[in-house]
Amino acid sequence: MPEPDFLYALIQHNREVDQVRGLIRAIRTAVARTPAGAKLSAADLTDVLPPALLQRVKQTSPEEIKRAVLGQVVGILCQQGFRPGAKKAPLNKQLAKQFAVSEATMSRWLQEAGLDQTNPG
Repeated sequence: MPEPDFLYALIQHNREVDQVRGLIRAIRTAVARTPAGAKLSAADLTDVLPPALLQRVKQTSPEEIKRAVLGQVVGILCQQGFRPGAKKAPLNKQLAKQFAVSEATMSRWLQEAGLDQTNPG
């Protein structure tokens, strides 16, 4: 499972360049260079993504990185029909599955990021 900064760097790169092949190549290169079982981080994208982009990622707070990554994934899952609190397609359950954490951990992450839509305010 990649670290949030790895995902954030890829999201930021996609916004700048919007080249799917380049992103796939970046992911494959990073995975190939990383020992089995190790978590991928933005540092694993050195020499794969532009240095200026990686420097901006390094300067971004962990909280902002988590908020941006979760926000992006929440948006994608909502477009696919997942909804907060829904019984048929529960958003938190799918998010927890995608990030390989418990539903309780995901709920906490969403609250910390200000993205908890099941208990607004």
